[in-house]
Amino acid sequence: MVDKEFCKTKYLELKSKNGGKPPKRDDYLRFCGINDRIIDKLFGSNSYSKLQKECGDAPNKLTLTRTPLFEIFIQWGELARQHGRIPTQADWLEAGCKPGPTGLAKRPHYIKWPELPNRFLDYARNKNDWFDVIAIIKSSNAQEDNASPHSRNLEELVSIIKEWTPDRKRIIEEGYKIELRKYLQGKKYILEEETGESRPDLLVNRIYPIELKKDPSLSEYDRLFGQLIRHSLLFGSAIAVITDTSSLDRFNKFSQNVEDVFQKLGVSVRLIRKGT
Repeated sequence: MVDKEFCKTKYLELKSKNGGKPPKRDDYLRFCGINDRIIDKLFGSNSYSKLQKECGDAPNKLTLTRTPLFEIFIQWGELARQHGRIPTQADWLEAGCKPGPTGLAKRPHYIKWPELPNRFLDYARNKNDWFDVIAIIKSSNAQEDNASPHSRNLEELVSIIKEWTPDRKRIIEEGYKIELRKYLQGKKYILEEETGESRPDLLVNRIYPIELKKDPSLSEYDRLFGQLIRHSLLFGSAIAVITDTSSLDRFNKFSQNVEDVFQKLGVSVRLIRKGT
């Protein structure tokens, strides 16, 4: 049962594991396997500070520090300006922006990642120094209005896969496939393996085929090219995830071939490279 005594016991246990150093809120929540709402319900406002006080510690001020909303918008706007497009979650994480996409959705801001462009518009509407970023957002909104649901959902899936980082380097390809499948299932996607006429490694929501290859040789890249053709003919798009590329030159040549051929055909094929 999760009650105040449980919370205090786990706090002191984690503090002991930390060598007597008061744990941070996020570390504590992960350690207990609980979320914000539980301790908020038990301890009320400023719940973690109250928990720390009841355990004999001064509140961890770093835990209570929140990124102001205007700073979030400035980070997002500068990132959009840098890339000349709407930033992805992967762009945000790579740039070290704070808080992370998961943190944005929590209190006090409660901003879901897809909401950021329009929230930024509200912030910057009367600020002349952001006119170029406003133009990027409006152009993107116009393109989204014209894009099919299939295309929009494909780009969202690609963005999510780009955020995936394998737990460790795998000896065999199958290990990466199992890990990617579990990751996408955790994102509430429906996953199937080697199903349908073209039998992709993974089939997401029954319409998005994924092929996963570990350090392909030249002949394996040729085979992958044929697989992408079959998948795209059946499903209208395809995704290839390449891990552990020992030859960047080989990958780049394959990437260029894919772009040259499928762009001319008007077919959406996305390549995602993971690791070295």
